[in-house]
Amino acid sequence: MSPLFFLHFFMYGILLIAINTNAYGEMAYNMALSIKAYSKIPVCLLTDNNGLSSLPDKNNFDEIINVDLQDVLHEGKMNPFFLKTNIYKYSPFEKTLYLDVDGFCVRDFTGIIESLGDFQIHEVRRYKKEDHARCSMVWTKNAGLTLRDLWQAYNLPDDAVYPEYNSSFIFFRKTEKNAAYFEKVRYNYINKRSAYKDIGTFYPDEMAFNITSAEMCHYSSIPGYRPIYFTWEGEVNDLGYIQKNYYFCGMAGGYQKGKMVRLYEGEMKRMGSLCYKFNQRAKIFFQK
Repeated sequence: MSPLFFLHFFMYGILLIAINTNAYGEMAYNMALSIKAYSKIPVCLLTDNNGLSSLPDKNNFDEIINVDLQDVLHEGKMNPFFLKTNIYKYSPFEKTLYLDVDGFCVRDFTGIIESLGDFQIHEVRRYKKEDHARCSMVWTKNAGLTLRDLWQAYNLPDDAVYPEYNSSFIFFRKTEKNAAYFEKVRYNYINKRSAYKDIGTFYPDEMAFNITSAEMCHYSSIPGYRPIYFTWEGEVNDLGYIQKNYYFCGMAGGYQKGKMVRLYEGEMKRMGSLCYKFNQRAKIFFQK
């Protein structure tokens, strides 16, 4: 049985990205390892075929798909955020859960798949135009913008609702509506209309997802659904608490405090990873 047939036999699976750097590949390896520790769900890796040379093996990935350069190269840089806008195109699954690799799974999550509807992103909150002063997104606020500026830049109707997503968790079914949504996300990522604070040297993909949801009235099935623990949820650094209340733990690109790094490394070592160290300044978003 070919790996591709194996993937299509499953109605749903996990999609990960690793490009350009060994640090990125090692985090993908560890994320896949943690998923396999709690479930038998297939894992597919999207890669440019770089950044995997330091892996002890590739056995955690049920399929590895090499992406086209046009879907990862943006403004002269190998850009994982841009590739994220193309995940609908590459997923071999009918139902896909995309996960950022800078984190790890803390318990079995397969039971939640059927509850997520057709589309779900880790969602912080939603805003109406009159709530503009309450929105604290770093990539707009640090650029001196409010939501009112985005309403004007994208000509959003006054009654539009603007969601604040964290795109570390994106679930989608293969539907015409979702296909059109991701196509518009890619368009909005390429065609930026406002100032922003970048992440490293990249335009944050969340801006494109947020704007597109507001434009198309295309939102997560469950408002405010947050399956990933980040330290800004309230710093606890207790694995038992995290396992009780979340399904994944996110490391936010490496910008985490020592306790979270030790928690990550302890779990990876316990699971048998040979690349369990988490480079707190891996700079996976800074490579050219």
